[in-house]
Amino acid sequence: MKTLLKAVQNALKAGLTETRDCDVFITPDEMHLPDAVKSPAIGIKDNGVRRKELAGRMVEVVRSVKIIPWVQMIKEETAVLGNWAAGQPGVLDLSEKIQFLLDEDLLGLAGCTEAFGENDGASETAFTTDAAWQRQELVFNYTFEEERP
Repeated sequence: MKTLLKAVQNALKAGLTETRDCDVFITPDEMHLPDAVKSPAIGIKDNGVRRKELAGRMVEVVRSVKIIPWVQMIKEETAVLGNWAAGQPGVLDLSEKIQFLLDEDLLGLAGCTEAFGENDGASETAFTTDAAWQRQELVFNYTFEEERP
């Protein structure tokens, strides 16, 4: 899982021109937003592992990752829909771009056979001590075929 989280982080840093590299972070909790981040920001969180036995001492391992784009809410509509004329992506814009970047991208990981964005939850408002943010949780599943240990 650690290798997968770092690979997702590197892919997002390389593919998202809207965010600073330091604003693409691995987070301990879906609702955690580090104090130093600027909008837009992207959190990456481990989301569990499922295993299924296959023939020939092989195991199918599905590692799930949550990706959480955050946009500071200055105007309610802009936080959701964005304002590209002003260079401000909305949370839905970021989610769409993340889906485009990561769907079917095996991230160069050995044994990875499938990468699929399974779920885009509804966007929602969250608050820090000094700001309101719009966020959305995306779930990506990465399927691996591995030898049974």
